[in-house]
Amino acid sequence: MELKGDVMEMKYVVRLLGMEINNIKNVIHGEIEMPQNKKGSILGIYGANGSGKTVIVDCMVLLKYLLSGRQIPSNFYYYINEASDTSTVKYRFELKIEEKCYLVEYEIELLKNGKKSFCISKEKFSQREMSEGKRITPVFDYQKGRKELFRPLKLYERFSKDIQNVIALGVAEQATQNYNEEKGVPEVSSFLFSRKAQEVFEKAEGEVEDGADPEIVVPMFCFLHASSLAFTSIQPTGQSLAHLPQPMQRSASTAA
Repeated sequence: MELKGDVMEMKYVVRLLGMEINNIKNVIHGEIEMPQNKKGSILGIYGANGSGKTVIVDCMVLLKYLLSGRQIPSNFYYYINEASDTSTVKYRFELKIEEKCYLVEYEIELLKNGKKSFCISKEKFSQREMSEGKRITPVFDYQKGRKELFRPLKLYERFSKDIQNVIALGVAEQATQNYNEEKGVPEVSSFLFSRKAQEVFEKAEGEVEDGADPEIVVPMFCFLHASSLAFTSIQPTGQSLAHLPQPMQRSASTAA
């Protein structure tokens, strides 16, 4: 997956590097690295029955719903390994902004919180420059039930100076963790990539020069912008996650 665009007059490219999967269906732990520097990127996924091919596609479909801010289908409850209460997926991306290159990690945790019900209990966005000696830094770290909506506290305090931001983010969090009593299904979506949360971050984008560290927030703004483009624009050539099949309970074969 490769996305291109521009924000704040800067050109950027986002490319998926790999995934780390824990407790999704029959995969207790697995990692996959995407081929790099090859035109066409992924051509196919092959392996023995039960090796996790379908799970890789399932996690790509999950990423589609997360980045687009759309509701995750309720049958994802059954994707959490039956012997576990939680499952996690960590996605790794390369983000190029002008002449700089960043490693971006986006990690989510799904939690069973009732009969046939689940929620996103953790959501974390981290980044670092792709150079020796650089440490990966959390930019958005959400944990359900924690007092502050997200960490690091320094960045959260900056947003919370405007009470309207606090209200909007609180509404965004509640709207992404609902349970529809009438239908008996969870209504779950990403907090970070929800429309209301992105409106707050987009507002802050214009304030980068007013005290925020651009090395921290600019890569996140570019990534957020790229994710919105990926699922709202029509791509006449190539492939995007929007073209992947919908999640299914079982599949005889997998192709990607």
